[in-house]
Amino acid sequence: MAEASGSDANATENIVEINITDTERRCAGSAVPLQDIYVAYQVESIIREPEKTPYIVWRRYSDFEVLHSHLQDSFPYVIIPPLPERKVMYRWQKLPSDRLDPDFVERRRASLELFLRRVAGHPELCTNTLFLEFLKHEASWRDDLNTGGLLHRADSMLRSLNASLRLRSPDTEFEEVKSYSGDLQMSLSNILRIRAKLADRTYGLHQLHQNYGRVLSEWCRLERGPHGDELQRAGQFMDKYAQCALPLLEEQEQAADALKEYLFYAGALGAVCKHHDVLQYELEKKEALFTSKESQHSQIVDGGAKAGQSLVSRLLSPSSPEQRASSLELQLETLQGQIQTQTREKKEFAKKAHAEIAKFQAQKDKDIKEALILYVISQIKLCNELTSFEQYLRFLCNDS
Repeated sequence: MAEASGSDANATENIVEINITDTERRCAGSAVPLQDIYVAYQVESIIREPEKTPYIVWRRYSDFEVLHSHLQDSFPYVIIPPLPERKVMYRWQKLPSDRLDPDFVERRRASLELFLRRVAGHPELCTNTLFLEFLKHEASWRDDLNTGGLLHRADSMLRSLNASLRLRSPDTEFEEVKSYSGDLQMSLSNILRIRAKLADRTYGLHQLHQNYGRVLSEWCRLERGPHGDELQRAGQFMDKYAQCALPLLEEQEQAADALKEYLFYAGALGAVCKHHDVLQYELEKKEALFTSKESQHSQIVDGGAKAGQSLVSRLLSPSSPEQRASSLELQLETLQGQIQTQTREKKEFAKKAHAEIAKFQAQKDKDIKEALILYVISQIKLCNELTSFEQYLRFLCNDS
């Protein structure tokens, strides 16, 4: 165990540093340039091989998607770190909807950087050949990649759906994890939706006070003496109160992005459980076929030439009972070997998946706790601004 942990540490230390340092708008070069504008991200990394070697490559979002899909296919038992949203989700009125907006691009840059760092910090993912090529080579990193594209994705989805519908004896532990992933996804989705509504209303309330500030500023010009000065100060305070919300609401986006990451993590957790269902279903099919063949063999041995054979079969296959029994014995032996192999694969998958799930739970608790603390702190700041606003209003009322 100590040797394994040491090798894992060495593997993760090979990638010394990963940063996405710059973004750039580019055009794909089609006949309609405005429709093919995309954002490229400059990925800088330092890899020890064995000397520290710096690399700089440019990648677009679709390149990250290819890498993510490859990692999912190569490591089905690993909860693959998710990519950030392609389009804005759970937006409120000041959140940009344009995917080329500088604020959205910056948030996506930070999320993609976190994705690469999470992959680099995983003891198995960081050694993947395609991931290392992704960091090193500008254009040739996909040369050896063999993907089936949409057909491969559709086939995987159909296999998962078929397994979930026809599975006879699902694993209770993985069923609990699958149910938990669905509950986590629903809970985070509800939190993000409610938070977006709350941000909308908070921002709208503060903008309303900006109108009050404008009215008071106009009013102070009509008043002379101390009343005019008080109206001017009140208008300035209204303007200040109206402007204090936006920075705090934007600060909350960091917490929202962390919750969105685990919203997508829940999907990755469910994908691991679905792959286990596929393995279990394939094993059940082999066991059912073995039972059927074994029954046919028993009928032939016990019942003679006509046992276990229909009229059409006797006409089309005039083989002796000994030949059929020998053929079935070979098939049973082959099936038994396949069942043993698939059983070992399923147990090994379950062992690795449980270890990944345990690490995921620990990391999730830590990250979500930090995100909620950040959100609560920003809400406290907003409440403090409201408290100071109420105190100032009371002062004005008492003074008047």
